[in-house]
Amino acid sequence: MNKSINLVSNRNEQLERELLILKIVRVVAVSLLITISIVAIGAFIFSAQISISKIKEEENATLSQISALHDRLTTYYLIKDRVRNIASIISTRRDYSKHIDAILAKTPSTLSLEGINIEKDIISVSMSGNSLVSINKFIDDMSELGKEKKILNNVKLESLSLNVKSGEYTVIVKGEAL
Repeated sequence: MNKSINLVSNRNEQLERELLILKIVRVVAVSLLITISIVAIGAFIFSAQISISKIKEEENATLSQISALHDRLTTYYLIKDRVRNIASIISTRRDYSKHIDAILAKTPSTLSLEGINIEKDIISVSMSGNSLVSINKFIDDMSELGKEKKILNNVKLESLSLNVKSGEYTVIVKGEAL
């Protein structure tokens, strides 16, 4: 008989499969260890190249730019609010240009305008000149505007005075704007 012939195999397939899986797991573990080591070393070198102080400087610069933009934005909204309020005031305010134009059209050339004051629909006009004739004509023209009741109403002579040093007469006439 021959002892070299073995009809029953000693090989265990289950054991061989487990050894193969163990070998694959070891290869994967070693390759992951090498990959993670390379990534960690690269991250360390990369972080060593970037200085923290440079990052802080950039952060401070960015924060100051944001602060400046915040101030600009605040100023913008404040101005926008004021413009809107001014526009609403102007839209509700009465236009006195027609009244002033009519008064100036009636002003003789020999008189000089000292001032026009408008308060609560009361227009006060102050004129000065060297001639009482010109002042009389101005007073008559203003009273005529009051009689027509198109521009002014209830025109009154407020005052008539003489500056003795300069020889100038000053007249103040008031009337209600229509």
